[in-house]
Amino acid sequence: MQNRNVHGKARILIVDDEFHVARGAAKVLSQAGYECETCPTVEAALKVLEHEGADVIIADMRMPGMDGMDLLKKVQSRTLIWRWS
Repeated sequence: MQNRNVHGKARILIVDDEFHVARGAAKVLSQAGYECETCPTVEAALKVLEHEGADVIIADMRMPGMDGMDLLKKVQSRTLIWRWS
């Protein structure tokens, strides 16, 4: 699933409930030429993925509620639906 923006930059979605961690990762990756978006929850990440997509997902494996593994399972189960919609 390629979701490159108009400038050809790969989109990276960073999912972490710790704001400073997500922003720090986004800053470093943005400086390396990637377009980054951060989400504090799995629910927010799923909404972004449904509407905007991403080329890469970086997810915290320990978050309150749903965690990174839950997100990856949900993305895997929805990939065929998103890809063919």
